[in-house]
Amino acid sequence: MLFHHYLHQLKLCARNRTLTTAKSLHAQIIKLGIIQCLPLANTLVNAYGKCSTASHALQLFDEMPHRDHIAWASVLTALNQENLSTKTLSMFSSSGGLRPDDFVLSALVKACANLASVNHGKQVHCHFIVSEYSPDDVVKSSLVDMYSKCDLPHSAKAVFDSIRVKSTISWTALVSGFAKSGRKEEALELFRNMPIKNLYSWTALISGFVQSGKGLEAFSVFTEMRRESVDILDPLVLSSIVGACANMAASIAGRQVHGLVISLGFDSCLFISNALIDMYAKCSDVIAAKDIFSRMRHRDVVSWTSLIVGMAQHGQAEKALSLYDDMVSHGVKPNEVTFVGLIYACSHVGFVAKGRELFQSMSKDYEISPSLQHYTCLLDLLGRSGLIDEAEKLIRTMPFPPDEPTWAALLSASKRQGKSLMGVRIADHLLSCFKPKDPSTYILLSNVYASASLWGKVSEARRKLGDMEVRKDPGYSSVEVRKETEVFYAGETSHPLKAEIFRLLKKLEEDMRKRNGYVPDTSWILHDMDEQEKEKLLFWHSERSAVAYALLKGVPGSPIRIVKNLRVCGDCHVVMKHISEITEREIIVRDATRYHHFKGGKCSCNDFWKKNTFVSLSITNQKLMSQTHRSVEIHTQIRSKMVTNTETVAPVSNGVDGGCCKSGPGYATPLAAMSGPPEKLIYVTAVYTGTGREKPDYLATVDVDPNSPTYSTVIHRLPMPFVGDELHHSGWNSCSSCHGDASADRRFLVLPSLISGRIYAIDTKADPRAPSLYKYVDPKEIAEKTGLAYPHTAHCLASGEILVSCLGDEEGNAKGNGFLLLDSDFNIKNRWEKEGHSPLFGYDFWYQPRHKTMISTSWGAPKAFSKGFDLQHVADGLYGSHLHVYSWPGGEMKQLIDLGETGMLPLEIRFLHDPSKDTGYVGGALSSNMIRFFKNSDETWGHEVVISVKPLKVENWILPEMPGLITDFLISLDDRFLYFVNWLHGDIRQYNIEDPKNPVLTGQIWVGGLLQNGSPIKAVGEDGNTFQYDVPQIKGKSLRGGPQMIQLSLDGKRLYATNSLFSAWDRQFYPELMDKGSHIIQLDVDTEKGGLSINPDLFVDFGDEPDGPALAHEMRYPGGDCTSDIWI
Repeated sequence: MLFHHYLHQLKLCARNRTLTTAKSLHAQIIKLGIIQCLPLANTLVNAYGKCSTASHALQLFDEMPHRDHIAWASVLTALNQENLSTKTLSMFSSSGGLRPDDFVLSALVKACANLASVNHGKQVHCHFIVSEYSPDDVVKSSLVDMYSKCDLPHSAKAVFDSIRVKSTISWTALVSGFAKSGRKEEALELFRNMPIKNLYSWTALISGFVQSGKGLEAFSVFTEMRRESVDILDPLVLSSIVGACANMAASIAGRQVHGLVISLGFDSCLFISNALIDMYAKCSDVIAAKDIFSRMRHRDVVSWTSLIVGMAQHGQAEKALSLYDDMVSHGVKPNEVTFVGLIYACSHVGFVAKGRELFQSMSKDYEISPSLQHYTCLLDLLGRSGLIDEAEKLIRTMPFPPDEPTWAALLSASKRQGKSLMGVRIADHLLSCFKPKDPSTYILLSNVYASASLWGKVSEARRKLGDMEVRKDPGYSSVEVRKETEVFYAGETSHPLKAEIFRLLKKLEEDMRKRNGYVPDTSWILHDMDEQEKEKLLFWHSERSAVAYALLKGVPGSPIRIVKNLRVCGDCHVVMKHISEITEREIIVRDATRYHHFKGGKCSCNDFWKKNTFVSLSITNQKLMSQTHRSVEIHTQIRSKMVTNTETVAPVSNGVDGGCCKSGPGYATPLAAMSGPPEKLIYVTAVYTGTGREKPDYLATVDVDPNSPTYSTVIHRLPMPFVGDELHHSGWNSCSSCHGDASADRRFLVLPSLISGRIYAIDTKADPRAPSLYKYVDPKEIAEKTGLAYPHTAHCLASGEILVSCLGDEEGNAKGNGFLLLDSDFNIKNRWEKEGHSPLFGYDFWYQPRHKTMISTSWGAPKAFSKGFDLQHVADGLYGSHLHVYSWPGGEMKQLIDLGETGMLPLEIRFLHDPSKDTGYVGGALSSNMIRFFKNSDETWGHEVVISVKPLKVENWILPEMPGLITDFLISLDDRFLYFVNWLHGDIRQYNIEDPKNPVLTGQIWVGGLLQNGSPIKAVGEDGNTFQYDVPQIKGKSLRGGPQMIQLSLDGKRLYATNSLFSAWDRQFYPELMDKGSHIIQLDVDTEKGGLSINPDLFVDFGDEPDGPALAHEMRYPGGDCTSDIWI
């Protein structure tokens, strides 16, 4: 009984991987003296292996006086699981002639597969064939996997064909092998013939294509997988497709996949974050890569190394080295790939001493033996810095023979330094001692001979190249323009836009000659031809065609991103600098060597790049890819342990309950937010203050789920405890700015009361359909501690604090306004702005941490606007026309922008959602202008009017002309569309802002206003005739007032609108609202071509409220929205 008890408990430990219990049972078994029982010892070895403690398993195995096949299989499997496969093979070799059974054979085959050791694998295969276990299908499946990983897919297929009952595992291994080897058609045919496909089958095919450089095929399969509605329960496939985006530098697709990662809840998984860092870096968006890194709660050596390598590749050596120092200070031990990236970084800026120091530190401080790649990078550093003799000495003294890339690096260095004799000597050595496999080596050889005018040797080398069937890859460049990728080849003259491209390039060349004294550098053309022909070849280099195409067809003002398969020549490097200056565009070129950021006539490489280079991005990329793939393989092994006999997989946590992917509120990026779930509830501030009804204002919960029986109705009302608040704007205690903080929670809706000065915190988490009051901040306490009153806009900060703009002091004077800072539990901390840096007037604000800036707007003095609008108050200086630019988070006013008459009453302000963008808009309400603000090169901020709503001549109104009165606007999360309202005219407009400087009107609809049919007020046209606007009815109800507050769904397809501005102004301009109340309507949005239309099924009438008609103002969704969420 005792034996069976412990045997059962140890099996449970192995199944549940409970190491502590296994150790405890081990001690009890020893104490009871039954450790010699072979089944118990075997099960204990297996349990230690399953708990990933091979050292314990090995120690117990060594102590066993008798070992059977089960013991051997258990200990060998334990070693394999901890990536000690070399030890697996060496142990078996010293087993003393053990004849392996099927379990031991499977473990040995697995070890060979892990090591990709085909020689050992074939030996084990021979043992298997002559053994009594040769019919075993499980061992055969392991052999299929082994041959596939050794890049012998046809050998794998031969074994596969002999399997009697082919499992999904064996099918998947075979598909993976053919895909990894680049045999696309065979892999796809096998995949289509699979009787049963699961997520791992799809992942194997996609991952194989990615590893073989077939990114487009990987995307095609991934798209098909999504169409098949395959549930992504494991993020491994997402890591593979992120890798495809990285390899192709497909930034748009990469961001879309990132959004999918977030929507599926995998954004906090470590290896996914690592892959995203690598992807964004390779897509020339180092800021996004750093953003991913900064948000990670846990980082491993791959995380740090991915960002270090990314910075190195973009020429940011100082930042890469600084990050390395941070890495060490955090106790993370660098690996060999880290040092490849660091020495590479030093190489591209000429940090010779630092490069030597790092090279020595590898073995001295971290016991990492320098590999050939490290020597090659150091050689490149010495060569770039003109230390050719030292570089050659390094090659001669390396502990291993130099290979082709190493000699080629020295050859390239000697060529660039003008040492032609050395170059010829090295070239001769390369040709005589190697059979180069890299076509670029042959081109380098030919160029060295050409530079030395040894045309006979050039011809001889080219003849040898022909004999060896080596050809130079044609130079090509790809460029992403408006979500499409266009590819240009060197010398291509067949493009449909050839004429336009030619004219633009000619015009740019003329400008370069006049402005910059540009003369084509034909020394980069090494063919024996006249100068005119050489200039023609330069003119049609692929990157020039690509940049011209992007200028012709791309979004004006946006960065141009080009990927080139070869190195940019020196003349094109000069041309790109000039074009970036002439066109005022940023041009980013990823070539075979590095990344070049051209801006304002300068390149990020500071022209050090031209001194020499042969060590390409491929060295660091291949090392980094192997590191990333290794982490993926480890993840695969871990996940494969969860596969049951029926090959089903346990689901991975989506982060809701604190799994590996737990993250904070909101979304990691604006595009990710667009993939969020559709809104089902809206919280609306509803106001009785100023209507003549002595009732408290309340928070209304509106059902906007079309599938709900209570759709389009108010389902809950939360009255405030006081009368006379004037609820106005609202915000959240946490939003996407806190996404990286798993402890943060979007729980409390913050309701500042514009008149009473109270600030309410509403708990929406306990019951989202029936929120409750959590607490409120007393206005007297606010005034006593800060001197502030009239709170308006509330934004959460990444720190968990809440920032509230206040419009004046207790007496209603604007001079007392400023910013109130609350802690995470709504306790008053202090004023946010520094003393003496309060704005002239207060209203709205938006902060942009990446640009270290916060900008606020100006309404007016509360004692003026609270009584209604009086035009004389504008003349008296009681209303504002300024923007206030603050340092963030310092709170110092850095600039006061006077918008003048073009920006009178600047109310709402929005930056573009992309946190890297340094532009946004503000609506000048009284001027009825939409104004774009932007950062200048000197770090100051400028502004320009980009949309003007002309006032209308009218009859029967208080003034002869009626302004539109832009009182609210918003920007879609993808920064494509801007929407605003004209509260008096009564229309809502949609503009395409893909070119932020030149908005294009794409949609307009009248949903109220003073000029609708039946109103006594009429507009007068230029011809003297009067007219009014047709305004539809919804559910038989007329639309009252004018459109005022708007809110857009996350996906951008539904736009909601209320019609109350402020009770005193409502009473003045739309007195019918006092008797009939407000309403909410919803517009359907065409996000492709643009356009707005009424949803006839939604009309929330606040005229029918239980306590009488109410005024509806700002709207919020429980999951966040585009006017409250800020990304950092």
